[in-house]
Amino acid sequence: MAGIKKISAIKKRIFKFDTRKKYYNKKRFKIKEIRPLDVLVNELKETLWSEDKEKREKLKKPIVFVFMVAFVLAGVIGYDMFFGGGESVIELPEISMMPSLFAAVKGSGIASFGPHSIASHNVAYYILEYGSSGAENVQVVTESYDRLPPNQVFILESKREQSESYPQFFHDLKKKLKENGILVNSISLEQVENLPSGCILIVPSGYLPQKLANDGPENIISIAERGVSVIYIGYSFNYVITENGDKLLMTSNVTKGLVFQSANLKATDGFKASQAGLYTVKASKDQNPLMLYGIVSVVNIGDGAILFIPQVLDSGWESYESAADDLEMMVTQMLWNPPKARKTFNLNPAPGGNQEVLFSVPFAENEKNLLIRVIAKNGTAQQEKIIAAYPRPDVNGGLFYVNDITKTVPYNISGQSTNFLLVLNENNNESRFLYLSIKDAYGNEVSKSRVSRDKLALRGGIQFEDKIGINPEIYIANIVDEENNKYANAILQIVDINFQTVKEDYREGNFTFKVSAGGEDFYLKDVIVIVNGGEYGTYETSGSELSISLKDKIVGTNLPTGNYTFEFKVNQLTKKVVLENPESGRLSDNPLFWVAAFGILASLYFIAPYLARLTSTVDYSLDIPDFPPLMSIKIPIKKSAVLDVLEKVNEDYKWASTPLKLSEIKKGFGKIVYQSKPVFISDYNLEYILENLEGTGDVKKALNYYGLIRWEKKTGKSIKFLSIYRSIRDMCITEAVPFTSIGESKDCDIKLSVLGQNLFVYIVDSPKVWEEKIGLALQYMQKNPVVVLFENDEEKAEFEDMLNSTSESAAMVKLEVMNGSVNLLTIKELRKMIKEMKEI
Repeated sequence: MAGIKKISAIKKRIFKFDTRKKYYNKKRFKIKEIRPLDVLVNELKETLWSEDKEKREKLKKPIVFVFMVAFVLAGVIGYDMFFGGGESVIELPEISMMPSLFAAVKGSGIASFGPHSIASHNVAYYILEYGSSGAENVQVVTESYDRLPPNQVFILESKREQSESYPQFFHDLKKKLKENGILVNSISLEQVENLPSGCILIVPSGYLPQKLANDGPENIISIAERGVSVIYIGYSFNYVITENGDKLLMTSNVTKGLVFQSANLKATDGFKASQAGLYTVKASKDQNPLMLYGIVSVVNIGDGAILFIPQVLDSGWESYESAADDLEMMVTQMLWNPPKARKTFNLNPAPGGNQEVLFSVPFAENEKNLLIRVIAKNGTAQQEKIIAAYPRPDVNGGLFYVNDITKTVPYNISGQSTNFLLVLNENNNESRFLYLSIKDAYGNEVSKSRVSRDKLALRGGIQFEDKIGINPEIYIANIVDEENNKYANAILQIVDINFQTVKEDYREGNFTFKVSAGGEDFYLKDVIVIVNGGEYGTYETSGSELSISLKDKIVGTNLPTGNYTFEFKVNQLTKKVVLENPESGRLSDNPLFWVAAFGILASLYFIAPYLARLTSTVDYSLDIPDFPPLMSIKIPIKKSAVLDVLEKVNEDYKWASTPLKLSEIKKGFGKIVYQSKPVFISDYNLEYILENLEGTGDVKKALNYYGLIRWEKKTGKSIKFLSIYRSIRDMCITEAVPFTSIGESKDCDIKLSVLGQNLFVYIVDSPKVWEEKIGLALQYMQKNPVVVLFENDEEKAEFEDMLNSTSESAAMVKLEVMNGSVNLLTIKELRKMIKEMKEI
């Protein structure tokens, strides 16, 4: 090749552009900035130095008024600086994340509460286990109902009108309600008649399903009468939709008790429905419809209700997320079923494992239904869990306070015993030794004492007293016998003494403290108060308000700055309250400050006109980005074309019926041409399309792979099986391990060859194939190592639980697993096993 003197390197550059237009524009502008100071100076200049005498006189009074206002404001500020409570500090709010929350009810019941003399001397109590991180406080709201509150949600699966977004709506709503502690399940038309009382049924069908309009227990009126709350999303009941999807005129008389009226309604109170509501509904016996959120009609029927949302999913909201938000709000707020009473507790947030005894507002009945809302809050967000509980009594008697109280102070503080009234209502005349057993939220017995010296008849009443000396908390007190049989119980609120400052005067040396127990004033006798360890004296006082005077300790015009510790001692109680007399640290304490301030203001007043001459112009450069934000182009693509993308990608990779990653499908869209240009699709839009195809039954997702349903018929394997195989094949390619394709080996699903050692792998994609796979594994385990492969630890654990049964086949398999002949592995564990075999 001597004739070739030199070969220049050729570099190829490829630039890829979107099909959308690009703009480039750059201009320079010269802008004269008019500062606020310029305006002020010009006004002063024109007023004070104007040649127009009339103008000067006209503006003289407003100028004088402005300076008088400024002088008064300066005086107010000076007073605050001299005599105010110190300098204020503005703290910037901290950025906080969504708090985590766990909550569960560990037990519940009905207990006596307070004195026997009041009619409402019962409460529904429960033991709440909770944990939270990232929260500033945890609030528990206990709502009491006379009828069953909604406790679970079902969504009807039926033919629907204008509901293409239903799969995404269902998924989003289920996720949102699960975060609130409410489970969501789908239900078929055949299962509707078995719905339990106290549940919510959502019917998003656009038209009323024909079956819900027929005579019988499954019609919508009968469902509501049983105590079900039905939320219907759709048009008025002029038409019904059949199970074949046909629209027919309503001919049933079942819903004749409902009156539909045309309307033009707008959503309110945070409801996001974007279209006007076209009708309201009421029962024929009612005068006016009951409305929620400005658009939702409520008709109470029997123990339940029907709520009408006059919208359809696809056009009633701007997005399926908005529709899910509205339904979440309706279900969690439950405004159509308000509670009879509500009680709130504030708990300290903690990571987990905390338990508290909490209770409802007192009532006279023997049973109560509760809805418990646990809310973890921080500065910017909150997390809520909703729990339904149905406390019922488990004793016949009652335990009450003799005095008109609901809370008691421990004996070691008050020095007083607590008097009880015990009422026994057993159906026999036996006599037994009875005990007062007090337990905390964890079930630990913290106190036990005998009610009387002698045996007591199990029918009748008796008064007794007890020196309760346990820590302040809420407890469950039980009356039990020697065999721990319960006869009565009650809620005991043992409360602490608090001292709250209501007056602190450092000039006169006077201080007043309010004494309270459980939020109520409490009288204390013979309280010893020690101030600063005795340096400022020791005082003895009594009452519900304790006054201490340190006037004789004042030196000069004020008590010295610093901390003052007030130590309160009564019986076995010792508490401290620390107050602070802060140092001023103000510039205004120095008289020179005011001299300097006056000088500066006077200087500004006289030299202000000259500042106008110092104003200057400012040049600005306005730079428009080369590629500004662009609007997307909507491209119409048939469903068949989208499905063909998955087939085309398989062809390009020389695969057959292989599930694909999102990125691979995205590349496949690049080969679709629209207006002579390739199509680019975002991840969000692609996921949206695939979710729709999942809803229509054309695509299925497994292990983050997507596959066509028709591949299952073609291969005889599930998409999950094909996805697991794809995952193993990718792993084998990475690790350079030979493997067989689907159907190539008759002995197993996949045969791997690791350094000459064969592994027989059997894929478990469903519990239905357990018996088949284990039969093959046991048949070939003598020849080669056998792996029974599961997708994850949960499925593996489920299989291992099955092996714990008493059947002979399960015992045989379990023995082979223990011997190592059969390996139960997940995909992750198989990858680790292959790497270890290659390292040996």
